[in-house]
Order: sequence, then structure tokens, then C-alpha cells
Amino acid sequence: MKKINPDRFVKGVFVLFLAGVISGCGNQSEESAKQSQPKVAVETTQDNEAAVEPESAETGETTEESLESILAKADEIIQRTGSAIDAAGDDAKHELEEAADNVVEKADAILGEAPKTGEAAKETANEGLEVVKTTPDLIRKIQQALKDAGLNPGTADGMMGPRTQNALANFQKQRNLAEGKITRETLQELGITF
Repeated sequence: MKKINPDRFVKGVFVLFLAGVISGCGNQSEESAKQSQPKVAVETTQDNEAAVEPESAETGETTEESLESILAKADEIIQRTGSAIDAAGDDAKHELEEAADNVVEKADAILGEAPKTGEAAKETANEGLEVVKTTPDLIRKIQQALKDAGLNPGTADGMMGPRTQNALANFQKQRNLAEGKITRETLQELGITF
């Protein structure tokens, strides 16, 4: 279905109306149009001013009739234009409603999937905050990784002493991680596979 641009339609109708008015609003030939125009007699008064009077009352009535017919045609064109605009507006409104319904359906479909995605993200985040049970071998790997990161955890002896705890807390603070416990997230940041 081809869309109608109401502004363009109104402009086109208006141009046609003006063309009709300029050309004489009918099928009259130019000669008959000239004959029906009122003849004007110009008289000079004492003050050298021109007084303009129609030659007869009949030509004045003809002019009034042609003006009335022009106005009647203009009213008819305006009514038809208004009807066409209303019809075009209804079509546009219907198309907008359909488009809005499609957008709502797509949004609902996307939002329906969002809780599933959010739950998966929560599970992943919770897994990252899960505290890991430490072994001496794991503590040695942590101490070596902290040393490689430029911190001083003391010697890599596999014991969680005060130096190792301080180095681990500083590392977690620098990386905005949960502090004080060894979590999966901390091990991932240190590059230790668990």
C-alpha cells in the first residue's frame, strides 16, 4: 500500500485550486471570459481624480455570481481535502499502532530472556565470591603470584602468615576484590587455576 504524504497532497490540491482560479474556474474561453468582465467608465472630476463606476448593474451581478461560484468551489475543495487528510491520518494512525505493537512484542521477548541472563550472571558472580579451601600447595602458588605482582608476601613456604595476609589484602584492595578471604575471583586475578 502506497503511503500518502498529507502535506504534499494538500499542497497539490491548493496549487490546482489556484490554477483554476487564475485560469477562470471553468471551461469558458478567454473571449467569453473577457466579455463577462465588467466594463469600467472613467470620468474626470473637477479635482482631476478618476472616479470608477461599473457600466451597468448586470455586470456587477455577474461578478458577484462568479465570486459566489468560486467560493462554493473552494468550499467543496476544502471539504474534500479535509476528508482526504482524515483518511490519510487514519491510515497513518493504524500503521503507527501496528509498529508500536511490534516493538512491544519484541521488547517483551527480550525482557522475557533477561531474567535468565541475570540469573546466570548472579550465579557466575556468586561462584567468583565462593571461598576456596586452601592447601599448603595453593598458598605457595598464591605467595609466588603475589611476589610476581610486586607485593611482599614473605617466603613461599605454604603458610598463611601475617605478611602473606597483608600482601593478599593489599592485592584485593588494589583490584577492588572482596578482601580478607581467598575467593575464586582472587585466584583468577592472580592467574592461578584452581
